[in-house]
Amino acid sequence: MKKLSLKKFKQCVRNTQWGGVKLTVIHAWARYFNFGDNLLQYGLKNIFLKYFCKEIRYKDIDASSTIFDKAKLKEVNKFDLFLAGGGGLIGVYDEHWFLSIPNKDIKYLKKPLIVYGIGYNNHENIKFNKKFIKNINEIKKKSIAFSVRNDGSKERLEEQNLYFDEVPDPGFFTDGNHPRPNIDGDYVMLQIAYDDPKERNVNNDSFFINMVQLCKYLSKIKGYKVILSPHCFPDVEISEKIAKVVNNQNVKVWNYYEMIREDNIISGLGYYKWAKFVLAMRGHAQIGPIGMNVPVISIVNHPKHLGLLKKLKLEHFSVNVTSENMLKDLYSLIDETENNYERIKSYYSQLMTDMENKTKDYVINLYKIYNSKEIYYNQLQYKVDELHSVKWKFIYFIWKILDKKQNKTNNNEKLFIYLNNKLERKGIFSLNR
Repeated sequence: MKKLSLKKFKQCVRNTQWGGVKLTVIHAWARYFNFGDNLLQYGLKNIFLKYFCKEIRYKDIDASSTIFDKAKLKEVNKFDLFLAGGGGLIGVYDEHWFLSIPNKDIKYLKKPLIVYGIGYNNHENIKFNKKFIKNINEIKKKSIAFSVRNDGSKERLEEQNLYFDEVPDPGFFTDGNHPRPNIDGDYVMLQIAYDDPKERNVNNDSFFINMVQLCKYLSKIKGYKVILSPHCFPDVEISEKIAKVVNNQNVKVWNYYEMIREDNIISGLGYYKWAKFVLAMRGHAQIGPIGMNVPVISIVNHPKHLGLLKKLKLEHFSVNVTSENMLKDLYSLIDETENNYERIKSYYSQLMTDMENKTKDYVINLYKIYNSKEIYYNQLQYKVDELHSVKWKFIYFIWKILDKKQNKTNNNEKLFIYLNNKLERKGIFSLNR
C-alpha cells in the first residue's frame, strides 16, 4: 500500500463501502439550546437510520452560528454526506438565513447535500430581497433534495415563487421506550413560549393571569399534576413565576438545564410520552406529543402552529393566544379531549401511519438518488481532482468505459469485478457500493 496516496485519500473521504454499511454524515441543525430543536434532530436521525442507511456516524454542527465558507466546506467534504435540517432555518433577516453558504463558496461543496424538512420561521411574511432568493435557489440547485416541513412553510414560500418538496416534520418520529418521569398519577404538560413576547402577543398581564388561572383549573378542579416545560431559556423565568404564583405543590417546572442537554433528550421525551395531554405554545411541543400519540391542545401564537394543524385537520383543537375567550375555550377543549380521548388517539395513529409512509417513500428515494451513478461519478471525480494523480484519473477513465459497455456486453459485471479486485489488492480503494 502506498502510504502517501492512502493518507491523502483519507483526508478527502472516509474509505467506506457503499450500500448498507457505515456512512459518515455532517449534520447541520439549529443547536441554540432549544429542546424542540433537540427533539427534531433526534427524529431526523431516527428517520435516516431507518430508511437511508442503518449504520451512520454523525458529526453535529450548529447551522445558526456557522458560515460554510471555502475553509469550512473543505471540512464538510471529508464526510460522505452533508445533511441540513430540520428546524426553522428559513428565518430571513435581510439576505441572511440560518444555512449560511455564500454564493461565491457554493462551488467548493463537493459532497452531496440534502436539506430536509426545514421551516419558514418568521412570524410575519416579509418580502424577500433578491440576494436571499438567489442564495436559497443556488443552494437548492446544488442539493440533491431540498424539502420543507408540513406546517404551511411550503405555501408561504410559494407566495414568493420559491418551490420546495414538503415532508412531515422529523420531530414526529421520536417515539420509543422512553422512561416515565417520577410522577405519581396523571399529569399534563403546559409549554409556555416567551422568547419573542411582542411577536407572540404575550407581552401583557392578561396572558400571565390566564396561564395562572389555567394551572389552578388543571390542578384544583381537574385534579391533574401540571408540569411546565420551558423549551428555551426565555421560557424559564415566566414558567417559574407562574408556578410560584399558583403556589401548589402539584404545579412544577421541569429542570430546563437538565432537559436541554443533548445526551438527555430521552428524559424530556419521556415527560411528553407519559402525559395525559399537552397544552402547547411551540411547534415541537405540538409535534413531539402527536408523534407519541398524546393529545395536544394548541395555544396558537405563530403562523406555523395553525399551518400544521390545518394540514393535520386538527385546527379545532386550538385557541388563539389573542382570543378574549381564551380561558373559556381552553376549558371547553380540555373537557372535549377527556370525553373523546380514545377517538383522538385513534385518529393520531392514522395520521402517523400516513406520515410514516410518506417519510419512508421520500427517504428511500433520496437514498436511490444518493446512490445513483451520477452522484457516484461526481464523488469519484472529486477524488481525482483532489489527488491530482494519473493513477486516479486512470481509475475514473476505466470506470466510465465499463459503464458505456453496460448495454453492449454481458461481461460488464465481470470486468467490473476484475478491476475492483485489482484495486483492492493494491490497497487503493474499493468501488463496491
